[in-house]
Amino acid sequence: MLRDQEQQEYPESKGEVHTPFFSVTPELMALVGQLPSGDALTYGATPLNQVVTLEQQYHTRLDLRKGVFLLPDGVPLAIASYATHTFDNRFFGRGSANNENFFSALRFTEIESFDDETRKMIERGELGHASPGELILIRDLLGIRSVELACLTHPYGENIDPYLTDMRKSVRKAVVLLGGEWHQDPTPVFSVKESVDEFGEVQNLNELDVPSGILMTRKRDLATLPDGSMIRERSSFVVRTDKDSELYKLLGPEAMKQLSEIQNLPSDQAALQFALFEPFIKELLDNDKWTEAIPISTTIYDFNKETERLVELALEQVKADRKRYFDEHNPSISGIPTTPEEDEAELQKYKELDEIRSGVLSTFSDGAVSLALHALDRTHKL
Repeated sequence: MLRDQEQQEYPESKGEVHTPFFSVTPELMALVGQLPSGDALTYGATPLNQVVTLEQQYHTRLDLRKGVFLLPDGVPLAIASYATHTFDNRFFGRGSANNENFFSALRFTEIESFDDETRKMIERGELGHASPGELILIRDLLGIRSVELACLTHPYGENIDPYLTDMRKSVRKAVVLLGGEWHQDPTPVFSVKESVDEFGEVQNLNELDVPSGILMTRKRDLATLPDGSMIRERSSFVVRTDKDSELYKLLGPEAMKQLSEIQNLPSDQAALQFALFEPFIKELLDNDKWTEAIPISTTIYDFNKETERLVELALEQVKADRKRYFDEHNPSISGIPTTPEEDEAELQKYKELDEIRSGVLSTFSDGAVSLALHALDRTHKL
């Protein structure tokens, strides 16, 4: 058992009631559990519970990180530097997002009331061992707004063949088994994220600051599930814009500068501006020109807009309840008149809590502090 409930320090609010769409029977769990899935070093999903898998994730990170130190011919040093320096943020960012979504699930506090087989399935998801089909059921059952189903780290194209095809087939089998509709020709949506030269040198070309490359994402809606959830694929890649790149030679430095500045435009203007570049970007991707459009990673996730709305409502209510509870139990801070003796007693209480908190935090590495605080805040221990 990965979690034991403790007594709450303040009341938790319950949002609107979440009714799962799928009937999670032993037969269905057996079927989705037999579906193919990857592992941590191929295309396995990031664990739902990052707190209980910190050590596991540390070793996975070290193994996957080796790939970003590969430097294929034709890739500028600035882009390699960017890939190396931002790897940890991307890796732990996915884990933090999954962790936050799991702990904010509408039925999180009901997990221990489920039968043994259902709890085991959820725990496989917490540890990163669940299949895409199991994760779809977990998302629906618990009322999680978004869950990663599979993820492949492929810097410079390493591991794309054969794992990217295997990953998509694995998710597709889960979708078909659960009655979803797989989209045959999903429309890609591109986004310009940032210049890679935060960790490299900006080249001054024709008196224009032209970056060495641009981090971009491509999102495609792969399928729709019967409960209205969307299965979406997000690929991250760096498009070269340096003076030796195909885009620069074809379109020139002014165009490269305009491409790098799209991220600063309002969404409607950004879409119009990017439309001028989209055919060229698609051509690079469609023809696997991995030294021009340099692959980073691909993730497939299941999200539900209605569940997201309910979660946001529940979180807002929790914030309101916490504030009300705080005001009632901390009158000197909330503005309610108090005596000097009450003020001194309250100050002493906070000093003692700070000492305890400092002692707890000293046992964690910097990277684990925010995760530990989040877990403590949910008042669950491992």
